[in-house]
Amino acid sequence: QGWGWTVDILVNNAGFGRKYVFAGDIQTDTSLASVDLLVRAVVDMSLRFLPGMVERRKGGILNIGSTACYQPVPYTAVYAASKAFVLSFSQAIREEQRHRNTGVRVACVVPDVTETNLDGSGHGERRGLIEKVGVDQPADVAKVAVDAFGENAAAKVVGWNNYAFHTALGLLPDSVNAAVVANVRGAPGDE
Repeated sequence: QGWGWTVDILVNNAGFGRKYVFAGDIQTDTSLASVDLLVRAVVDMSLRFLPGMVERRKGGILNIGSTACYQPVPYTAVYAASKAFVLSFSQAIREEQRHRNTGVRVACVVPDVTETNLDGSGHGERRGLIEKVGVDQPADVAKVAVDAFGENAAAKVVGWNNYAFHTALGLLPDSVNAAVVANVRGAPGDE
C-alpha cells in the first residue's frame, strides 16, 4: 500500500506445517507462529486490501484453505484449526460483499495433500491411504483456484476423490472422524 500499488486480486497462500503431538514435542513458538501466518496474516492482508477493492467496486480475495478444515486432524491440530478459520472467514466476508453488492469476490479453494515442500521434505506428506488416493498437483490446484475465483465460489474442493472422502467423513461423529483421520495420516515418525 505504501508504494501506491493497486491490488486487484489478493491471494492468501502462505503456510507451513508438519506433524507433531500438540503440547508434546513442539515448541510453543512454532504453534503460535503457525497461527500468526495461517490466521493473523490472512486477516491482516484482507483488512489492508479489501477496503480499496470495495471503493473501486471490483477485485477479490482468493484464500487457500485445506481439506483439513473439515474435521479434527490429530497431529496437525493447529494447522487444521487454522484452515477451518480460513474457510469460515472466507465464507463470512464473501457473504458480506454479496449482501452489500460491492462487486468484490471472495473465494476459498480447498486442496488436500499437495505436492509441495510444506513439510520440509520437498515432496509433501505421503502415507498409507494418501498414496493410494493420490496427492494433488500444484497445477491442478491452481486451475481449481482460478475457476473458484471466477465462479465466486464460497469453497471449492480440489478433486472428486477429496470431495467424496471428506463428504463421507462429514457424516461420521467427530470422535470417529478424528480416529479415521489419525489412522490415514499417521502419527509423527510413522512414514
